Amino acid sequence: MADADGNSDKPKGDFSGLALIEKASEFQWMIQITTFALFLDAALLIVKNKNLITFPWNQIVWSSEIGSIAVALIIFSVLMAAIIPIAEVAVVALVLQMQLSLTPYFRTKNNYRSSNGMVSTWDLKRLADEEKCNYLLAKCNDADNNSKKRIEDFALLSSKIFKFLFMLTFNFYITSEKNQSTIQLLTQMLKYDDYLLAIAICYLALGSICIKSWTIDKYPSVRVYYLPLYQSQQNEKAEREAKQKLYNIPHNRN
Repeated sequence: MADADGNSDKPKGDFSGLALIEKASEFQWMIQITTFALFLDAALLIVKNKNLITFPWNQIVWSSEIGSIAVALIIFSVLMAAIIPIAEVAVVALVLQMQLSLTPYFRTKNNYRSSNGMVSTWDLKRLADEEKCNYLLAKCNDADNNSKKRIEDFALLSSKIFKFLFMLTFNFYITSEKNQSTIQLLTQMLKYDDYLLAIAICYLALGSICIKSWTIDKYPSVRVYYLPLYQSQQNEKAEREAKQKLYNIPHNRN
C-alpha cells in the first residue's frame, strides 16, 4: 500500500551529518571518565601537590580518607551541576551574540526544495488533517520526534564536551613547573611543538562540536519523504511560474 502511494520511507533527516551521534555512546563515556580524571588530578594537585601518576596510591588508608572523598564528590557534583553549566550559559550567550553579528555576512540559501520527494511535516500534517489519514499524521510525528531527539542528544553531547574542556583548561591553569598536572607530563613524552599541536587540535575539534550545537536551529523545518504531495507542490509551482511568465510577456501594440 505504501509503495502504491509512493510514500515509502527513506532515511532522510535535517541533521544527517549528526547521525554519528547515535553511535557516540562510547565516546560520551570516554569524555565523562576523562572529565572526572581531570577533576581528580586537579584536586590532588591542589590538596596534595601530587597528580594522578605521582600520588602514592598504594600507601593511602581508604578508611581515613572517607571524609575527603565525600567532600571531593560533593565539589565535583556542584561543579558539574551548577558552576560549569552557568559558565556554559555565559559562553553560549557570547557565541550567539557573535553569530548574530556575523549572520548578515554569511547568509545561505535554503536548499530543502531541491530534495526530490521531500516535503515539510507542516504541509504533510495539513494534508493528513484534510484526508483524516492517521498514517500520514504518525509519519509526521515520528519525523518531528526523531529530529527533536537528535537535537537533544547533540546538545547533551556538547554539554559533556564543554565540561571536559572546562576541566582541561582549569587543569592547565593550576599547574606549575614545580607541581605539574598529569596532562603536563605529556611534555616529557612528546616534543613541545607536537604537544602544543595536539592540545590545539583537541580544543578546535571539540570546541567546534560545542559551537555547532549552540548555533544550530533548535526548531528546524523537518522534511519527510512523501512523493504524492511533493509532485502536487511541484505542479502548483510550475503553474505559478507559467502564469508569471504569461503576465510578464509585453503586449504588442497595433
